[in-house]
Amino acid sequence: MHKQNPRIGIVVTSNGIGGAEKRFARLFNYLSAHSTRYTYTLLLPKKLKQLLCEQKILTDHQKQVVEIFDSFPGNLFNHYHRFKFFKYRLPGRLLLPILRRAWDAPQVQQVLAGFDLVHFCSAHPLQRIPHAKPVVLEEPDSASQASVSPLVFPWLAQGAFLSCLSPAIGAAYLQVAQDQAMRDRVRIAPCSFIDYASPYVAPKERLIVFLGRMETIKHPQIFIAAIELLAQQRQDFQAVMLGTGWLDHELDALIVRRGLTQRLQRFYHPDPYAFLSRAAIFVSIQQFDNYPSQALIEAMACGCMPIASAVGQTALLVSPDVGYCVPLTAQDLAAQLDHALQQFAQTVAMGEAARAKVLHEHTVQRYACYLEELYQDVFSAASA
Repeated sequence: MHKQNPRIGIVVTSNGIGGAEKRFARLFNYLSAHSTRYTYTLLLPKKLKQLLCEQKILTDHQKQVVEIFDSFPGNLFNHYHRFKFFKYRLPGRLLLPILRRAWDAPQVQQVLAGFDLVHFCSAHPLQRIPHAKPVVLEEPDSASQASVSPLVFPWLAQGAFLSCLSPAIGAAYLQVAQDQAMRDRVRIAPCSFIDYASPYVAPKERLIVFLGRMETIKHPQIFIAAIELLAQQRQDFQAVMLGTGWLDHELDALIVRRGLTQRLQRFYHPDPYAFLSRAAIFVSIQQFDNYPSQALIEAMACGCMPIASAVGQTALLVSPDVGYCVPLTAQDLAAQLDHALQQFAQTVAMGEAARAKVLHEHTVQRYACYLEELYQDVFSAASA
């Protein structure tokens, strides 16, 4: 190692709050308090910091938290991808030169220059790789196991390391890596984690929770359809959908149109534990994988029994002793919800087992050990 206590810059570029953003803010809190090997700084947009402070993950005057943008222009990229020209989506690379100018701003480059290693907490193509500086990219997107981002490979070719959140994501990149040197720089995290000081368990109610961004990949429409089917069979439950996203207005209209306003509510709440602690059942029906979803781990830590879509490596987290994996249809989800409510005592017991599982397996200590060993390898490779 070329210097004592190297400075690590952890960069989060999203303006919205999701699993990856919460995970790395919590990781920064832990590393700042416990690491003696490195010195850490968290860099993020002002808008994201405000959201993390609302959820009490960060505090307003926390040291070593730097607002690197007011609002990162990545939302322009998202809007651009939704635009179609004669039914064809325009390639995202056409927009990259414009959006990468955000990284070329002198104040941003000056901040990044002060670190010995930069860890970008996404494999976002808008980022510009710093020259002659060790870099780690994070790939938390479960969709990558179906289609890896080709824009990651120029980074790998220049010596960057890639940290993958799940074995399936890592396997996808390893399969298409161009040479052994690239494959050696692809690493797989052993787990995910949350801050277990915050979740708690209250007396369980016949409450079903769906938590996450309201986006197609999370399948909120299927959840609403399942609740409609369940409500036709029984009335002894309540359901809530917590979060916001692109589909807010569409989902609210769907709930009204299906006549579910007395049975199902949808809104954003800064303290999801107020609902997860009381809920007996948590639903996670993502498109590609539910492992290792932050929302799913939060729910399990609150003693919720999970019902998840049988996709990817979900069974690594939702094993048969703690929950159920079901086909991604409203009918199958509704049938499993009905069974869970019918066998309510068993459902509560499985929720207790789910809490014990994540408390033992998915810890920040385990993840931090992996990450600091990865940083050591990055520095060793840079000095070789």
